[in-house]
Amino acid sequence: MPGFIAGALLFLSFLFVQASMFSGQNVSEEDVIVYPEEVKTIIDRSCYSCHNSKSKGVKGKTAFNFDKLDKKKSLKQIGKLGKIIKKIEADKMPPKKHIEENADAALSANDKKILIDWANDQTKMLMNN
Repeated sequence: MPGFIAGALLFLSFLFVQASMFSGQNVSEEDVIVYPEEVKTIIDRSCYSCHNSKSKGVKGKTAFNFDKLDKKKSLKQIGKLGKIIKKIEADKMPPKKHIEENADAALSANDKKILIDWANDQTKMLMNN
């Protein structure tokens, strides 16, 4: 029985060290998402009204919040950027209802390419840091 307890403690210590290595990542300057002007313009026009800390729509800001993206650890940022890509490729963002109410929010094919390329570039940058 003492061998089992020692083994269990060793295993738990290993898990703690592994978890610390990943959860201990601090957000550094290298983890800050860069928004080129053309990307910022598209986000401001088509995304930001729902996906910000002050948005009245709880669903949009809970699912994705541009104001909090830089505060997340790089692995979470990478995950969120991947979701941006998937939603845009599937024509789920901006939602059709939002476009009906705000025709200017619709993404052109070029807007989609710019955002997807940007999200891919930011993902690569985060993975290399």
